[in-house]
Amino acid sequence: MNFVFFLMMQEPVAGWTNTLVTFTLDLPNGTSQGCRMTLSHLLKNEWETLSLFEFIATGDVGEIFFSMMEIKKSCWKKGLTIQNVVTRPVYN
Repeated sequence: MNFVFFLMMQEPVAGWTNTLVTFTLDLPNGTSQGCRMTLSHLLKNEWETLSLFEFIATGDVGEIFFSMMEIKKSCWKKGLTIQNVVTRPVYN
């Protein structure tokens, strides 16, 4: 499975330059994945997909938790719109 965010940086944009955002994914089997990246590369006023995590659906029953945060810089941010977050099958 693939974990995908649908995002847009919508004008006016502020506070995202050189700012690392932390994404995490916690699976029902107790494993976690994480990554850090800047979002300043996103095009302005266009929807983009951000495919972050790939995992194998093992049949474990439970909930999947995800988070997106930035708490290191003490400046206000604006302009980020999250349309949705989805899991998609991966076909080889």
